[in-house]
Amino acid sequence: MKLPVKLLAGLTCAGLFWSALPTADLRADEEGEHSALHEIMEQMKDNLKRLGRSLAEPSDDLSDALHYISEMQRLALEAKQQQPNNLDEIPEDQRGEHVKSFRRDILGALQVMVELELAILDGQPEQALELLKGPLLSARKEGHKRYQKDEEH
Repeated sequence: MKLPVKLLAGLTCAGLFWSALPTADLRADEEGEHSALHEIMEQMKDNLKRLGRSLAEPSDDLSDALHYISEMQRLALEAKQQQPNNLDEIPEDQRGEHVKSFRRDILGALQVMVELELAILDGQPEQALELLKGPLLSARKEGHKRYQKDEEH
């Protein structure tokens, strides 16, 4: 699905807005507190579950689904500003590429989220649910494999 230029411009503006915000501590501290990325992903997981339930029991009012997908998009933009939790496990000379890959993968998931929102807006909750269960959950699974610390798998 090719995204309209205005939509891409809007997403770019939103990304620039979110990237200007200060970010929290990027990694877990020595006492075992969760990283900012972990907290963002926990919120993402909660919204993903709610979105799935909302789409599985569709009604004429899809405002809840729109709220959940919007929140997920916001969280994805926030996560993109973080660094992967396993960065310290990556050889130093490969870390820059690892962070670029992390950002690209989040942008890929964000693209799926935009397609999912468009399906909701078009009154196609079944198509939105397919995008959630297929490409979005696949992106989540692959991201966890690539960017979580070994002990988090």
